Amino acid sequence: MRLKHLINYCLIIFFSSFLLVQCKAKLFKKSVKDAAIIESDYELAYMDFPNHESGIALFTADWARKNRTELGTEYVIKSDSLVNLSEQIIRNGLNSALKINFNNMTAPSDVVELLMSGFSAINSKNAFPKELQKQIKGIKFNAVAFRQPINLELEIQDKYGNVIEKQNFSIGKTEMEEYSLFFNSSSFKNISFKIKHDNQKSDFEGSIPTSIIIDDVYYVNGDDAVFTPPADDTEFLKWIQKSAIRFFLWNYHDLENDKGLVQGSTVWYNTLSISGQGFGMAAHILAEKEGMISTQEAKRRILSMLKWMQDQDWYQGKDGWKGFPHHWFHVDGTEGYPGWGPVTVDWAMAAAGIRVVRQYYLEDSEINSICTELLSRPNWKDVFDEKGFIAMGIDYKSGEINPWRWGGSFTEETELTFLEARNSNQMDKSIFDVMVREKSSGFYPGWWSTGFEFNWMQLWTGPIEPYKTNSTIAYQNDATTCQSEFGRPIMGLTAAGIITGIDDNGFVKVQYFGNQGSSPSRSKSNKKIAPAPYGAALALPFVPNQAITGLREFVKLGYYHPIMGLPGTVRLIPIEGGGPEMMPHWGIADLELGPMLIAIDQYFDNSIGQLYQSDPEVKISLEELIESIKN
Repeated sequence: MRLKHLINYCLIIFFSSFLLVQCKAKLFKKSVKDAAIIESDYELAYMDFPNHESGIALFTADWARKNRTELGTEYVIKSDSLVNLSEQIIRNGLNSALKINFNNMTAPSDVVELLMSGFSAINSKNAFPKELQKQIKGIKFNAVAFRQPINLELEIQDKYGNVIEKQNFSIGKTEMEEYSLFFNSSSFKNISFKIKHDNQKSDFEGSIPTSIIIDDVYYVNGDDAVFTPPADDTEFLKWIQKSAIRFFLWNYHDLENDKGLVQGSTVWYNTLSISGQGFGMAAHILAEKEGMISTQEAKRRILSMLKWMQDQDWYQGKDGWKGFPHHWFHVDGTEGYPGWGPVTVDWAMAAAGIRVVRQYYLEDSEINSICTELLSRPNWKDVFDEKGFIAMGIDYKSGEINPWRWGGSFTEETELTFLEARNSNQMDKSIFDVMVREKSSGFYPGWWSTGFEFNWMQLWTGPIEPYKTNSTIAYQNDATTCQSEFGRPIMGLTAAGIITGIDDNGFVKVQYFGNQGSSPSRSKSNKKIAPAPYGAALALPFVPNQAITGLREFVKLGYYHPIMGLPGTVRLIPIEGGGPEMMPHWGIADLELGPMLIAIDQYFDNSIGQLYQSDPEVKISLEELIESIKN
């Protein structure tokens, strides 16, 4: 019996051990399988220079502005279910990509979608630019899965969400690969990247954290060559100028009753500025000159912008105060934003554009009548204080002038504002006598010596003495300061939007700096962080060789686009806490591109300046202003 019990005991131990080994083996195999699912062999490649590919870049993640592409279009990442969803920008050197993370994708109906607009906002009613649309033959993108392979459904949609073309792609997890889809772009509006639970393979583990990395979304335009900016200086400047003009052509909006306006930014789709309308009208005149728009269409749009302004009430607070329009309006043409009332220098810029239009269409009685009526609206006497200085703005709510003044120190903003006050014929030439202009280091420095302080009036007049000599010195200082600060022959220290930081998910933070400028300045505390191409362009009429060299330096940095031209700024000072050694800000606006296109016009033939100076009121006032600074 004892032997039998011993044998049974040994058999129990044997089988128990065998079962334990089998269980461990199964558990080991399962853990290996999970490791294969969870682990990824992919790592974002290191780059020390921005990448460019054939076609037209839509999204490259170089800007890393959340919900915006480098082409200025909108994207959103969404899920209608209980899927846990997040997004981030990953980087290695100057290489960056969008990473979409998700888990809890367990229901058959679960979907994760990246919806990317082909132009402007996803739900924008603005027409897709024909110039762009006719170039688009398809789309290509790079993608890689993270933790497990993914089946991705790509849809090309019209503005109603109808599918024009679609294709499924199997995205692997070992290396970034390129995928493409060709389609008819005649009704194209949006691109949808969808990850559907019921479209995945049978071994897809929807409960575990999974990611897809998407990068370099390009329009295929039938050209295999990678775009590079023109080598010839004339062609190079024309390319930049046409990129700036294109902003105003593409972002023009028709409203009801033959009215229209120009959107103000590729970042804020719902805003426009009154000064931007002045630049917009000048842009359409130059667009006609460059053959980018027909004579009839340019005139129709300009007249529509004038009619939009004519239809407003600039006296009772809704659209403006004291005859001055608010600074900001909604893109549907309705009243502006609380806290942003009229700004006198912005009206002066809008008025300059209106005067250019009046001279350009001298024989058109309707346009002349509207222009003259608009120019007569502001009550300039109501914005002068007891010292003879001009209020910078008017409070949005109360209609009272604010405490800040033009006239206390030199800047061409002051010169242009006082000039327009005199142009109105409401004030006599004695208003110029109170303007404070103090020389230092052999010229009149600005308070911040920001670039536009030396070409804000001359944008419209063209280079004129003694302002021309002053601006020449100022822009030479810009070039010298940039060389000293950044070790590059770059230019463009001026007010602009600048990347100031990176959030926890890798997206950039942006702030407008009005105090970026060169040395010397009257404040002695200005910033030197991120040169702006429009600032370099402002220097073209004064130091052309240095300005062209400065503009080409942005190309050498690697930040350029065949359609968009050059970015708004490029940050060249490292961000505190770490980040790439340089970062482009592709958010561009009317107050950057308008000056750029006019400054380039000045370099060639100054057609806008000639029109402005031909205005009868400007002829008298400008001569008086010049006499005042000489004295």
